[in-house]
Amino acid sequence: MKVRRLSASAGQRADLRTGLRAGCPTVFHSSEAAPGDRGRALGRAFPDRIRRTGAFYDRLFAVAGARPQDVADWGRAAFAHIGARAPELAEEIEGMARGADLPPWRIAALNARTEILGRFAARPQPECSTVVHAPADGRPPVTAQTWDWHDGLRDGWFVWNIEHPDGRVVRTVTEYGIVGKIGVNAAGLGLHFNILGHDGDKCSTTRGSWLPVHVLARQVLDTCATVAEAVELASTVPVAASSSLTLAGYADHRASAATVELSPVGTARLAPRDDGFLLRTNHFVAPALADGEAMGIADPHTYQRLAALQRRTAELPQAPDRADLLAVLTCHGDEGAELCCHPRPAAAPGTRWETLATVSLDVAAGTLAVHPGGPCTLRNAAWTTVGRTDATAPVGPAADGRRAAQRRSAGSCRRTAG
Repeated sequence: MKVRRLSASAGQRADLRTGLRAGCPTVFHSSEAAPGDRGRALGRAFPDRIRRTGAFYDRLFAVAGARPQDVADWGRAAFAHIGARAPELAEEIEGMARGADLPPWRIAALNARTEILGRFAARPQPECSTVVHAPADGRPPVTAQTWDWHDGLRDGWFVWNIEHPDGRVVRTVTEYGIVGKIGVNAAGLGLHFNILGHDGDKCSTTRGSWLPVHVLARQVLDTCATVAEAVELASTVPVAASSSLTLAGYADHRASAATVELSPVGTARLAPRDDGFLLRTNHFVAPALADGEAMGIADPHTYQRLAALQRRTAELPQAPDRADLLAVLTCHGDEGAELCCHPRPAAAPGTRWETLATVSLDVAAGTLAVHPGGPCTLRNAAWTTVGRTDATAPVGPAADGRRAAQRRSAGSCRRTAG
């Protein structure tokens, strides 16, 4: 199917709104040289979606106990800190605000949503399971992640393909108004994102400037080419909320992987197991930070999910592929752990967790594959792969096996603008 590019118009925005409903995520391409212009183009293309995302988080913030003035204060503070630590991303946020006709603090508050919820919510917000395999035999890493979040944001995310004027390219799955989350760059670095919770999130006294964790994730993808560079950056930038960044890289026919656990009181680095697997859910693993654990106290399911990942990956072949990782993640509560989430009909708003997207990164190719929904829905569905050529590829069973099904291409499902 031929890719259709759309002009920047009201008609464009109407067509883009059909993306997830048609089974394909929206993919937005940016090639503006100036960060402010890049943000303004995004804001102009999706003003309604950005506003809806903001309205949804306003409700979450209120349920958490944050007053509107608290949110405004955090938004203004975050914008100032981003300007000090990542001025290009501050320009992008300001441009996004102008494009969507909003004050910059509103966009900054979206980018600081983890910090605001971490500070005010009585119960941390669980999110995501990640599996990365970094083989030692010269093959590139294989990665997969479920992004579990509120079902009210089912249509609140997209893929952003960013071409910088110096040749850097970043591809990220993120929410409307937020500069980044899970992603990969053309240098061969991939990043998976899991929220954590620490006692320090409630009483952070970070001195000097800090970055919201979502902004730090984007800064890593923008500025780092290797796992070592990313670990160094993530370990030295102060934060005001807890998360983990799981990094995968491939250079000179060598795979590498590491996790950086972030918190306001410090950071820790985790290495893969001896078999090459690096597994993440939503609690601290490093002993130095686990003493302040908050997420696991409120939601012990994070421990159950990690135990399930450990058991299921131990049963995989020595050379697992993406289909094997998807099989690991296709696990529900009645199977011992909810790695693939579906909202319970009776659950209250704010507790309706759903796997909004399944993401896999090919760091060797610099491409990102994403599917709206959980891994259990991939049997008769397709990936949207964002990279050198954006296309969909089926992932269900095939006569010649799963690998053949994943290699086959079935045309394009791209929604582009900019």
